[in-house]
Amino acid sequence: MFFRLTPFAIAASDHPLFRLEARGVTNYHNFSSLRYHSVSRIGLTIAGCIILFAVYLLLKNTGGSYSYAYSAQQALLANAADFTLLLIIVGILANAYIDFVSLGASMTAINGEVVSGRWDLLRLSGMREGYFTVSKHGIAQLKAWRSVMNVVGMRLAAGVSGLLLGLSVLAPEFSLGVSTLNDTLIAVSSLLALIVFAIVFALEPIWRMRTITAVGLYVSTRTRNPSYSPLLGFALVFLIWVAQFFIFSALGMAVGMLFFPMFFFLTDITVIFLPLIALLVAAAVYGFYLIIQQWCLRRVARSLVALER
Repeated sequence: MFFRLTPFAIAASDHPLFRLEARGVTNYHNFSSLRYHSVSRIGLTIAGCIILFAVYLLLKNTGGSYSYAYSAQQALLANAADFTLLLIIVGILANAYIDFVSLGASMTAINGEVVSGRWDLLRLSGMREGYFTVSKHGIAQLKAWRSVMNVVGMRLAAGVSGLLLGLSVLAPEFSLGVSTLNDTLIAVSSLLALIVFAIVFALEPIWRMRTITAVGLYVSTRTRNPSYSPLLGFALVFLIWVAQFFIFSALGMAVGMLFFPMFFFLTDITVIFLPLIALLVAAAVYGFYLIIQQWCLRRVARSLVALER
């Protein structure tokens, strides 16, 4: 499963160009090395989040927050919820960091080859434009991989924390002899929805990195001078942010209009639709990134064909 998320899963991973340039990426020159350092980096990030949470609790206890209004267990849950929300917000804002790193890894990948004259040599080797495009896309992902794993680790920490909080809230619904079958079904549906959202939240940085590196390659074919690439690159990324805002706002309104009447009139039954809503959101997020990524890569390949004429 993890292999399919990495750049080594692409069709051109066995191509000599990909292998040659992958050797120059420190700690990520092959899949075994990438897996080891990825797990290590994610683990360190999660450990860092745990340490920050401990410091957060210490500061909260020093300030006396929740000490009178809640019991010790309730105060811990309230603090954990606050810290989880903070991690979620920071994890979302970290998309800007991913965009910056991904563009930096890709927006001079092709025009740099043209300016240096290396593209002429590669063209003489008979290398197909599609393989060249996919290879460059994979190398750009490798260069951005380390930074993305930091964000994935943070989001995993937030996702696991959110799931644990959800379990603590839903635990009474699973108690035999206490809850009804309907209550248990609602709890299971809510938990499944939380799991789907947590998975999407953790994987979204990888999907985004793939897309933004593809955008960077597209920028690299549209600007012959590498010094102009950042201007076009950040303009396109800004358009992606705007498009995301409007598309997902419209999606949220559509889902709300579709499901709100059912939730309003049949609350106990329609909570079952929560996993379906979560899957729809997951498909929308993945589809949005995939469409942009594929469009950019196709345009890159066509631009390379035009360079040969």
